Amino acid sequence: MPEFAVQLRYYIPVSGEARRKRKNLFIFVDMRAPAFDEFLNLFKEQFLPENREKISGGTAFRHLREWSSLQTLIVVTAVDEAYGVILAEEDFRLSVTVSDLYNRLIAKS
Repeated sequence: MPEFAVQLRYYIPVSGEARRKRKNLFIFVDMRAPAFDEFLNLFKEQFLPENREKISGGTAFRHLREWSSLQTLIVVTAVDEAYGVILAEEDFRLSVTVSDLYNRLIAKS
């Protein structure tokens, strides 16, 4: 899956010397959607080390032995901290595999 970038432009009015010289400050922020491998590694890190090797893109995450409502909150928090996107309950309900969750993340990015 290709990576993509979105460029946001923020205008910050300035005062003082910059204003007298009619200069404005623009900030460019590069927001990339994560590559699938990056997301998969983040997802795996939320589980015990002995269970990480069993997880792949096609893994039905609800069938994992560790999966619980608490594990859902752990994954939601990790994704929010890493990518600034909150996966909602509906995202988990509509997803069957880890790849499905990744696609939901991309759709929200």
